[in-house]
Amino acid sequence: MPIDYKKDWNELAELDPLWAIATRPEKKFGKWDKDEFFQSGEKEIKEIINYCKNLGYPSEFQNALDFGCGAGRLTIPLSKNFVQCIGVDISETMIKLAKKYQNSPNCKYIVNSDKKLSMFDNDSFDLIYSSIVLQHVPEKELIKSYISEFIRILKKNGILVFQLPSRLPIKQRIQIVSKLYHFLRFIGIKKEFIYKKIGVNPIFMNSIPETEVTSFLEGLGTKILEIRKDNRAGKKIESKTYFVTK
Repeated sequence: MPIDYKKDWNELAELDPLWAIATRPEKKFGKWDKDEFFQSGEKEIKEIINYCKNLGYPSEFQNALDFGCGAGRLTIPLSKNFVQCIGVDISETMIKLAKKYQNSPNCKYIVNSDKKLSMFDNDSFDLIYSSIVLQHVPEKELIKSYISEFIRILKKNGILVFQLPSRLPIKQRIQIVSKLYHFLRFIGIKKEFIYKKIGVNPIFMNSIPETEVTSFLEGLGTKILEIRKDNRAGKKIESKTYFVTK
């Protein structure tokens, strides 16, 4: 059955939104402390901004984009470094939570269900950041479509930073948990029972090999500043963070 990942993320936002965004095993079933959750975002953005500055980018700090913003864990700390930060997410429920939890005068939250980012003009952002988001997009071509859009809307001498697994263990490639969740929903079982009693969720994992990503980026005429190994997708998953400019 086809994956409706907009529906999946709206359901996750209703079931356990903070864990769905930052899936630490010990935080499942509503165990994230809200302050701790948002402090983790502050720490992540501080590290990323310092790293970007060491690379010499961006040249200006006017506009930032948080792609896959969820409840705004990274949007608010990004906004402290830029004149404006826009958070984009596929889930209306997540966007409502972002506005409820962490709204700010220089933050704007937008729901986007399209395969493009057509609401943004070319050369709009000094920094575009996406972490633990693209890995949940079900089609590789859609991941590439978003990356292409990131490059389009990135300013010259801006910086794009995105994380993406380069290889998944066989357990994640089979997608047993996600498939079970979708089957149980298909036959009419309520999402609350599936998640809280059976313990499964609809989170899908995807990956693209590093060589394929770099080839795609080079084809877009970009300059790859650095590629770093990371553990953002989990200890057993090979994942990379790409630092890119144009």
